[in-house]
Amino acid sequence: TVETTVSQSEKVDSVETSTELVEAILETTLVVTQSTLKIKHTLPKGPGVIKGTVVWHADGGPVPDAKVWIEMEDVHLHAYDPYPEERARWITQSDAEGKFRFSNIPVAPTQEYTKNRYTVVAEKKGASAVSRVQITDDEELEVIELELHPTGSIAGVVVDKSGSPIPDAIVTPFRHTDEAMRRQASGATSTWAKVDGEGHFILTNLIKGEWKLTVKAPGFATLLSDPLKAGEQNARLELSEGGSVTGKIVYSGSNGPAEGIALLIEDTEHYDNHIRVVSDAEGVFTATALADGDYRISLDDKVQVMLGEAPEFTIQDENDVDGIKISITMGAMVSGMVYDMDSGAPLDSVLMDARTRNGGSNQKGRSTSAGYYEITGLKAGTYTIRRGWKAGYRHGEDREDKSVTLTMGQVVEHLDFAVPKGLSIKGYVVDKDGNPVGGVRVSGGSKTGGGEGETVTTKEDGRFEVRGFSHNVDVFLNASGLGYAGPQVGPINTGEEGVDEVEIVVERGSIIEGVVVDERGGIVKEAYVSANPADGKKQITARAT
Repeated sequence: TVETTVSQSEKVDSVETSTELVEAILETTLVVTQSTLKIKHTLPKGPGVIKGTVVWHADGGPVPDAKVWIEMEDVHLHAYDPYPEERARWITQSDAEGKFRFSNIPVAPTQEYTKNRYTVVAEKKGASAVSRVQITDDEELEVIELELHPTGSIAGVVVDKSGSPIPDAIVTPFRHTDEAMRRQASGATSTWAKVDGEGHFILTNLIKGEWKLTVKAPGFATLLSDPLKAGEQNARLELSEGGSVTGKIVYSGSNGPAEGIALLIEDTEHYDNHIRVVSDAEGVFTATALADGDYRISLDDKVQVMLGEAPEFTIQDENDVDGIKISITMGAMVSGMVYDMDSGAPLDSVLMDARTRNGGSNQKGRSTSAGYYEITGLKAGTYTIRRGWKAGYRHGEDREDKSVTLTMGQVVEHLDFAVPKGLSIKGYVVDKDGNPVGGVRVSGGSKTGGGEGETVTTKEDGRFEVRGFSHNVDVFLNASGLGYAGPQVGPINTGEEGVDEVEIVVERGSIIEGVVVDERGGIVKEAYVSANPADGKKQITARAT
């Protein structure tokens, strides 16, 4: 990877550089930082494909020449982490039919499903659309439709109590209220802003309506703003130093100080306002720059567990809270092997989950290349141990659940899982003219339920493989998506080896059109309308113009 920083006024090969020009020539990652342009010439590659169509929200018509880009998200960022300075970005433009395509995109292993998520953005003429997708080595193709909505921007300044600017603060859109429906939503957006040296920021690609913003800066309490309308250009966001909390962590029994133990100080109302701290040699922890609000303290440790209820406290008028004492002890542990039921070969990367009786998940582990797993940091109680999905093996993992009752500090070994192989049903999806249909969803399940089968996306040649079936079960297949629908196919018996070359024929689905009016006959704009099939299998929702 080669990185070059050039002034925006500098000439390269006698051509004055600009963001748009360099994007067009290099098709590369760009990060604009004040007056400089950083160019990263090499992007990661893989077998993934993200493609789709850009359409107008008002009439569903295709949008040619829209700028479309995707960014690889950093899913390992926590609420208490700063935002990255740069992300891998791919850029293209929709064609005359509004279609776009990105090839050679990195994918993630199926077992590591939290990796390789992408933000997909399209924009043209003051309208934009944002979607988030994920591609894995199991499903390398993702087909989406980006619907352009009118958007605006929010601009303003970030200052301290004295009115001085706070450079490098990070401003992020947090919550969106649809101005037509007054409905709260997370509000898909690709944007966040870094405050410049004079305290100014601007957020773009915001759907019309009200937004709350979060502002983070070192040494200051995280701010959650009052609602601001998209289009506001004079927002003033004032940060305070906030309050603090101090306490001590000790080991139960000895009452000795616990060094190096991590805690999460979590705002009980706003998920984006968390702080992580670590105890010192005396077991003392301190968290500063806490905004006014109610907080809960939780342990962020894989081995130790907290005794008693999680401490809670309140910051009001930037006060300081002290005297909190937390007792910890070694938690219980379960371990075992995960292996192929037929051959005995170890299975790696299988996610193992310890669940309490109410269905909540306490701790997780993952099997190694030797098939060994362990789950640590468990409190006393009764747990269900469940294995996760493994490609090529049977679905319906709950059929293999194991129950174990633990006391604090207890170690239970040899809780092994012999995993049966799963059978596959392979085939292809075509339209009524015999043309392959890629990007539609194919789901398979047995008549008796039991967690059989899965849902997959057809490849570009229309082919699919639905896996994880037991032997000799009757299976039904359904295919739909991208405006296509087809009749249920089956029953298909899996036999002892699975089934190949199943054909599913789909066609463009029917359309229900109409107008939404009030009791006086007046048109109601942007109402949500749902079609609910009598079988209850799939609800389809649209939005009136």
